[in-house]
Amino acid sequence: MQSRDECLIEKGRAREKTIRQHQKSPQWGLETPRSVHIKRVAERPLKKTGGDRGERIVFIQPYWIGDSVNTPHPGYFGLFHYCTGTGNSNRELKCQGTFAEFSRIPSSAFKAATFFVLLSMVLILGCIACFILFFFCNTATVYKTCAWMQLLCAVCLILGCMIFPDGWDAEVVLDMCGEKTGKYTLGNCSVRWAYMLAIVGIMDALILSFLAFVLGNRQNDFQLEEQLKAEQKDFAVSRIEIRETKDSRYGVQRFH
Repeated sequence: MQSRDECLIEKGRAREKTIRQHQKSPQWGLETPRSVHIKRVAERPLKKTGGDRGERIVFIQPYWIGDSVNTPHPGYFGLFHYCTGTGNSNRELKCQGTFAEFSRIPSSAFKAATFFVLLSMVLILGCIACFILFFFCNTATVYKTCAWMQLLCAVCLILGCMIFPDGWDAEVVLDMCGEKTGKYTLGNCSVRWAYMLAIVGIMDALILSFLAFVLGNRQNDFQLEEQLKAEQKDFAVSRIEIRETKDSRYGVQRFH
């Protein structure tokens, strides 16, 4: 028959062994490869892309539409800035139009397109400024905030690209592109690279918005998983402590 002290020592060793086994189990706190991957992806910050630079170029550059071989006059148009010449042989262009002279933009459609493209640029810059919120807010909240801002940016760019052709019937555009030019009909002119870059910017904003939503949801899942693991671990330890407390009321005897 063992003494009471020896029984208590054996209980303590058995308890430590049980706790170590629970701690080594993946169910009670050991990170599995899947949880490690989720953690790395969820905690990975969004990289700063060149989206803000693209929106600035689209907004500033006057190369949305331009002349071709068959146009009566050379020139090119942007959202609010445009340059036109007097003949095919004369490449001297007269440029006019600034954003400060918003009321002098030749078409109301150009004004609306300018407003929406400017708003998309502001949203992109605001999305980059939101990176500072990682120090103050929940990571998932920051991801979803940026996702909504990217989505609104894409919507504004879509509106700008759709409204801009409605102003092709302006008098200055007709003089450069010919009489066949009208709303959503470019006549002898052609689409230039800034318009195409705006369309690429739409796709870029939509993809970034989707990725930000995915990262935000994964961050929520990861936090719930970690919280569940902690609660289960505490519950297991508390059950062991309760069991050992109950067993300590009774003496353990061995008969040989």
